[in-house]
Amino acid sequence: MNRRLVPLLLLAAAGLFYLPGLLPGRILLPLDILCRASQWREMTVCQGRPVANPILSDQVLQFYPWHKIQERDGLGGMVWNRYAFAGSPLLANGQSAPLYPLNWLHWILPPSWSYVLLAILRTVLAALFTWAFARRHVAKAAALVAAISYAFSFTFVFAVGYPIGDAMAWLPALLWAVDSRRWMFVSVFTALELLAGQPETSAVVAFTVGVWFLSRPLSRSYLIRCGLAVALGLLIALPQLLPELNYFLHSAASYFRNQYKPLYSSPRSLLEFLTPEFFGTSSPLHRWGSHEGGFFGLASLLLAASFLFGSPRVALRNPWTWVFLADLAFIYRVLPFGWLLDLPYLRNVFFTRFWVSATFAGAMLAAHA
Repeated sequence: MNRRLVPLLLLAAAGLFYLPGLLPGRILLPLDILCRASQWREMTVCQGRPVANPILSDQVLQFYPWHKIQERDGLGGMVWNRYAFAGSPLLANGQSAPLYPLNWLHWILPPSWSYVLLAILRTVLAALFTWAFARRHVAKAAALVAAISYAFSFTFVFAVGYPIGDAMAWLPALLWAVDSRRWMFVSVFTALELLAGQPETSAVVAFTVGVWFLSRPLSRSYLIRCGLAVALGLLIALPQLLPELNYFLHSAASYFRNQYKPLYSSPRSLLEFLTPEFFGTSSPLHRWGSHEGGFFGLASLLLAASFLFGSPRVALRNPWTWVFLADLAFIYRVLPFGWLLDLPYLRNVFFTRFWVSATFAGAMLAAHA
């Protein structure tokens, strides 16, 4: 396969996948959720119309208003939300991400264009860098399997309208940059990861890259250069990180969230590796023992299983096997991993984000089959 055709192929695949959002009069936002609110419930367009996926409500009720505030209020709107409570931090809340360059598309394009173009861009970035990273370790066709498995997974598609989708997109980019020793790219991708607006997912991305990094032969010069590149990325992201840290330390939200018990996935939800929504819809009112994020493709699953069980000795030497198993141990609270998530300020935060790492590790295992 010609290397120059791969970006075009992935762009075409993403465009076709999100084609309904490109049609005139369409918008890639779950606006039917507004029909549940009293302000819009009696509108003619809402009569007899069920909400397709209530769990996506944050896209309409939270992230869209934040983007509009930033667009309308300029610099002041990037820092402070004067419409919530008696005013509340916006830059510091960790998810509004006004300094993330891709979000600036919301300021210059109408939402009917910005949301679908960002979905396509995130998908292409994730797929292309997954292919570029995997291509350094497996054949071209196998690398393409990994790219498609990750960027078109249930986990990624579910997250594409959230900051999680941005954080997921830079995981393979960071791996490629570290693997190919492109230190300037390591700095840029580290900064973009931290500015994406999903610190929990960024922590899991750091875990994933870190485990893979430590599995490689390391020299002193390699460690120093990589450390300096990451430090530069952290420095670039400081205007976002410092207010975020201050808000986390002083807000009541972190205190109250720490009171919740972790909500681990039930072992029954392992069936969702075979098919999404095995137990029903994604609405919390209609699902039993399941959690969004477990499905990343039947073909990928079968390929990964054939690698794990067909070549166990080779699989045990592959770092992605251990990343995948560690992710599942966190998600399903296998001791001693579960103890870590019982620590203060880690409760109810990180365990769902390990689906991101598990999906990428599964895609890499499928590519090694």
